[in-house]
Amino acid sequence: MSINLKSQFAEQFALRGVVRKGFFRLSSGLLSEYYLQCAKIFEDANFASQICKAMADKIESQFGKNYFDVIVSPAMGGLFFGYELSRHLGVKNVFVERKGENNSFVLSRGFEINKGDKILICEDVVTTAKSSIEAIEVVKEFEPSFIAQTCIFKRGEAEILNSHINAPLIFLEQLNIPTFTEQQIPAHLQGLTPVKPGSRKLT
Repeated sequence: MSINLKSQFAEQFALRGVVRKGFFRLSSGLLSEYYLQCAKIFEDANFASQICKAMADKIESQFGKNYFDVIVSPAMGGLFFGYELSRHLGVKNVFVERKGENNSFVLSRGFEINKGDKILICEDVVTTAKSSIEAIEVVKEFEPSFIAQTCIFKRGEAEILNSHINAPLIFLEQLNIPTFTEQQIPAHLQGLTPVKPGSRKLT
């Protein structure tokens, strides 16, 4: 199969090696023949700025200007995207990171979220939305009035995310890339060892 990219940046995504083909273990724990290496976008600050400007325009089209109070990014995946998007939106930017024995997300480094804030969760790729939901659970402790989410690539249905946010997921590209479990590995991949490119430790 091949991946059908539809945005105005499709050709650049392909040329820059954002889409990788092989055998990968995703941060969700699932397996796939394709991996989205979004870090490649941020090798080029000008290209990254174009991507984030396009996303900022989509967000402002839906919510209006100056709607959100804080962008919250799960580290590492959403870190660069959240920073650059916050610059285009003119919004405060913080991130949650994994710490402690449980390797769970926390808000630290003196970052603050105020009660009643409108929050935009920012991720590079959403597949099962596991990382996003973990970040949202941290954010909910501060009693925000509104939570939305954005990502560059939506590569799964992630329907479970709908019950955790107050608006539809805003994305640049939606890709239907098959994923599978250990019990579903296609015959041509059996016996191979999957590569784990993501930053999250699997338990």
